[in-house]
Amino acid sequence: MAAPARYLFDVDFAARDSEPDEELPTIDLVAHEPLAEIEALVAECLGPLRHTPHLVIRLNDAHVEALRAHVDRLAYEKGFEGRLVILGEPDFAVGDCRIEWADGGIVRDTAEVEATISAALERYLAARAAGRPSDTAQAPTANGRTARRQGDDR
Repeated sequence: MAAPARYLFDVDFAARDSEPDEELPTIDLVAHEPLAEIEALVAECLGPLRHTPHLVIRLNDAHVEALRAHVDRLAYEKGFEGRLVILGEPDFAVGDCRIEWADGGIVRDTAEVEATISAALERYLAARAAGRPSDTAQAPTANGRTARRQGDDR
């Protein structure tokens, strides 16, 4: 059996059972590193799309030049042979982006990610408050799946 996944965050869910509607504290990582997730997504796309004629990256217009410096390096490292177009969009939230190519694309929407995480946490806290033991051994992850706690053999 594979080793169980470790939690990325240490949140005391048991202490929160009495107040399931209370908002969880958040750390705004996007504010500290606004391009980190976008750069990671671009890096993942460039390798498999290295022979694509062109790739368009749309993001908040305040971060276009900062991303351009990193993307040129990433394109070189990944062997991307096509043309890169980086466009600023004033209505994109900081940390959001859309990467498009001729026959596809991918979107990073922070609001959607936050809604998914919040919904998973609400389900988990509601299950704990209802006393369902099968739900207490697992905690939600960002993708809506559950990760077992370290040392849990179930």
